[in-house]
Amino acid sequence: MSPANGILRVALELGALAVFGYWGREYGAGMWRYALMVGIPLGVALVWGTFTVPGDPARGKDGLVPVTGVMRLFIETTVFGFAMMALRFLGHENLSLGYGLAAMLHFAFSTDRVKWLVRQ
Repeated sequence: MSPANGILRVALELGALAVFGYWGREYGAGMWRYALMVGIPLGVALVWGTFTVPGDPARGKDGLVPVTGVMRLFIETTVFGFAMMALRFLGHENLSLGYGLAAMLHFAFSTDRVKWLVRQ
């Protein structure tokens, strides 16, 4: 993965966590607002780091639970897709579209990794 695509990937991951926190704060009520603001991004980060493909070159280490490459792609696209939908529900249509296009660009520039994951 090129350094630029790696930076884009990290930006997408951190952006998703920020969006989930923002969504939790906006849609939660009372004390739940703060629990969701912290809990949703924390849960997503735990899933992201726990379920990995052993030997994935885009990841620095193996996760706690090994999964197939197709499952990992499903997790990644689901996180990015839900972040895009959350932006849309929050009323940021243009930002949602931009985020989705950035995620598609990331995967387009990661064809070697995507092929590797599908073969695992």
